[in-house]
Amino acid sequence: MWRVEAVPAPEGVALALSGALDALLAQEPDRDGVSCFGVALDGFDDRHWARLRAALLASETDAVRGAMALLTADERARAARFVHAIDAVRHLVGRALLRGMAARLVGGVRRLPEVWPTNPWGKPLPLDGFHFSVAHSGPEIWLAVCSRTAVGIDVEQAFPTFEDLATVVHPAERAELARMLHLESERAASCQRLWVRKEAVIKAAGQGLSMPLDGFRVAVDARGDGWLLQPPADSEVGRVVGWTTCDLATGSGCAVAVAAPAPELRVNWRGLRLAPRAPRP
Repeated sequence: MWRVEAVPAPEGVALALSGALDALLAQEPDRDGVSCFGVALDGFDDRHWARLRAALLASETDAVRGAMALLTADERARAARFVHAIDAVRHLVGRALLRGMAARLVGGVRRLPEVWPTNPWGKPLPLDGFHFSVAHSGPEIWLAVCSRTAVGIDVEQAFPTFEDLATVVHPAERAELARMLHLESERAASCQRLWVRKEAVIKAAGQGLSMPLDGFRVAVDARGDGWLLQPPADSEVGRVVGWTTCDLATGSGCAVAVAAPAPELRVNWRGLRLAPRAPRP
């Protein structure tokens, strides 16, 4: 479900990203389920990230159009404060995804807030009944949207080791990982799944890492959905009977997980992958 585009490297990458982002957001979301939209910026080096940041922060450039033009001065100012160009670009693309899709769903740019309201833990609050979640890691940026209930999405390229997780996760999760002591690659994959699934749940609950990771349980095996085995009790969504939880099989090398406190929702995803054009021989 990825749409792949090669872009000039590095001069034309910002303009290509802006146009491709608008094409991605032009696709109709599932208004009865969960829709996820991903952008992967693969194979970019420091020159690409620096060019992207400079072009996206300079409001007079051709790259700042469509969804990119919806970014506010405060959002651009925050991006300008990041030390690393990749962090600035991921922030800007994530906010453009959020604002571009929200404008489409709520009836236009004029209905978007200048400062997007968040809860005390930084989760974007619903707009006209639409719930949003944004995540990024490595080269990927994701947006999830749902009109039925809260939603959380997470993507992870790097992840904690077993030693990092052992003291903070649910005892049953810890025991499962401990049994893989001599299966290094399997335990690494399970740690990645565990972490991204935990993050998706706490983002759906809206409490971030203030929610104890040992207060709910996820499966660490390779099942693609239904991996929330014990929902979080100490949250507003703790009494929900039945969650929708699934991994997105993107094949990208990053792990992506989605969680929503409502049963049997459809989950679909669409993605755009940009990579530098191969040099001519």
